[in-house]
Amino acid sequence: QKQKTKSQSSIIKFDIGTIVRHTKYNYRGIVIAWDGKPVTDVRNWDGVQDVKYNVMEQPFYHVIPDIDDCIRVFGSERSFRYVCQENLEVWNKEESSSSSSSSGLKVDLDPVEWRFGTREGEEGEEVYFYEPSDEIKFQFAESLGSDDDAIVSCMEKVMVRLCVFL
Repeated sequence: QKQKTKSQSSIIKFDIGTIVRHTKYNYRGIVIAWDGKPVTDVRNWDGVQDVKYNVMEQPFYHVIPDIDDCIRVFGSERSFRYVCQENLEVWNKEESSSSSSSSGLKVDLDPVEWRFGTREGEEGEEVYFYEPSDEIKFQFAESLGSDDDAIVSCMEKVMVRLCVFL
C-alpha cells in the first residue's frame, strides 16, 4: 500500500480524516486516502484545467463527498472524488451556516472505521475531523503516537495477512 516517505511527508498537506472543501466546485468531503502523485493521467480532467502547478506532480486525495453537496453541485450522489491537492482546502466550520456541534456532513462512512471528533488546530481553533481506525492510520503511515497496543495490533494483522500469501 501507499507509505508516506520522508520526501512525501512534506508535500502531503491533508491528513487522513481531514474535512476539506473543493475550491472549484464548492463541495465538502472527508479525505480517506492519498497518492503522492496521480495513479492515472488526469491532465484532461475538467477539474484540473485551471490548476497553477503541474497536476501530474502533486498529491491526489480520495475524498468521500457530502451527499447533499454532490446533489447540489453534480445533480446526483457521488461515491468518491479524486482531487488534486491544489483544489482542496481545510473546511472551516465558521464559514458554514450550520450551528450544530458536528460537521453537518452527510457521508457514507463505516462508523467502526471512522469516528467524528474535534481537535485543536494550529491557531488554537476547534477543527472538526474524522478519526480513522488504527489500521487505516498504519496503512498510510499516519501517526499512531506512542500507542504501543495499536502498533502491535496493526503489525499482528499485517502478519496474518502475509501468512495467507505464504
